[in-house]
Order: sequence, then C-alpha cells, then structure tokens
Amino acid sequence: TATDQAGNTGMNNSAFIISPILSMSNYQAKLLTVNGIGFISNSNSNNVQIFINGKQVNIAPKTLTNTTLTLKGNKKKLNLTKGANTVRVVVDGVMSNESSFQF
Repeated sequence: TATDQAGNTGMNNSAFIISPILSMSNYQAKLLTVNGIGFISNSNSNNVQIFINGKQVNIAPKTLTNTTLTLKGNKKKLNLTKGANTVRVVVDGVMSNESSFQF
C-alpha cells in the first residue's frame, strides 16, 4: 500500500525477492570479513553459502549476523589467489552481488 501527501492510496499484491547486498570485504590475518545486509536466512536451516573466486568454500562462518560474516582460514582453505579476489553470498538460494578484496 502506498499513500501520497494528498491522501491518495494505491494497493497491489506482488511477489518479489530481496537479495543480500555486499558492501565491503577484507582479508587480514587469516580472517575474511564481509559486510553488507541480508545474511540471515528465513529458514530454520540457516541456508547460507559463501563463494570465493567462483568456488563454494565449505567453512562455517566464525560469526554471522544480518550485516557481517567472518570466515577464518588460510589461503588454501578459502580458495584465495595472490592479488584480486571476489566473494559472493547465497542466502536461501538467492545470490548477492560480488565484492572484491586483495590478498
């Protein structure tokens, strides 16, 4: 429902998907920190997947809130390459944008 300043109201029902958004990622001292919004799953199984350089990493997040997640691991465990790297988060099957960071 939307209402303007004159009091006019419009109503409609529609299905839509809100995807997680990544705003920044950083890797220091074997800790990858990803900031954004929408990291908490709506399902009871908390279905969150993390992809680094296009490959899913099978490390459980060290911390996970709706706005921040951290992963602890070395270069091999996190699939990192020297130089530019990318990260994406998938929550309940919905993929985020891509965020870049340097290693």
